[in-house]
Amino acid sequence: MTIPALVTSFVVAAALVGSAAGIEHVVAQDMFADTRAVVEFQRAADSYAFLHRQVENRLDLAHRRAGRPIDVIESRELAAAIIAQRSNAPEGT
Repeated sequence: MTIPALVTSFVVAAALVGSAAGIEHVVAQDMFADTRAVVEFQRAADSYAFLHRQVENRLDLAHRRAGRPIDVIESRELAAAIIAQRSNAPEGT
């Protein structure tokens, strides 16, 4: 193989390897962003569930002691208490 052909082959190989590395970097960034979004969602859901349990405990709702489903009045009390607790929460959270 001649030197110009060898140099050309090297340049082409380097370009292919470089482009593949760039693609992997972009894919990794997208996956990281997706993972971060899922983790943020899970944290928000856990935070809301914790708040829900705190409000239920504070209201001492009868359905928790009786092991029965929540009734309409208790549901309204619980909803109002959760809304009051989250009054400073940004919209969409």
